[in-house]
Amino acid sequence: MRKILFLMMVLPLSLFAQEDSLKPKVKKNEIIVNAFELIVGGVVPISYERFIDNSQSIMIKTFFFDKNYSNFNSGYGNLFSLQAQYNYYLSEKKKNAGFFLASFVKFTAGKYIFVGFPPTKKYGVKVSSAGFGVGYKFLLKNKLSFSITTDIGRVLSKYAYYTYELPIDPRAGINMGLRF
Repeated sequence: MRKILFLMMVLPLSLFAQEDSLKPKVKKNEIIVNAFELIVGGVVPISYERFIDNSQSIMIKTFFFDKNYSNFNSGYGNLFSLQAQYNYYLSEKKKNAGFFLASFVKFTAGKYIFVGFPPTKKYGVKVSSAGFGVGYKFLLKNKLSFSITTDIGRVLSKYAYYTYELPIDPRAGINMGLRF
């Protein structure tokens, strides 16, 4: 009798354990590198994306040695940028892949030396910007990602180091990522 009661208690628990082990592990994190900015501008962009559900994510982007596209070759410096971004994926069939829309806030700080016209000038930079972006993410074997993105932000600081032409901060990306 005891053996039967014991089996009645243990058997349902083992069935639940088997169900959990058969489910594929959901990957909710991704590390991303923007190869375009790294090669073209010498900027080191590394991002972390956390998936909230099948169509939303929050991303933190860091830019080491950051520059604005209008002056990639006009100076050098030690700028660091931190960007918080919200992504909304529009695909109903793919989980956190396909076409997406993004909104972001970005903060940049550091020293920048502008070489050109006007003559060489050193700036202490503290800039904030906000904007939106669009992109498309391809997912390979639910592990590797490849995305093409573009962002445009409006510089909110009055005296920014790159407002000689327009107070905008455009970005483009060809990104490679790894989900875990």
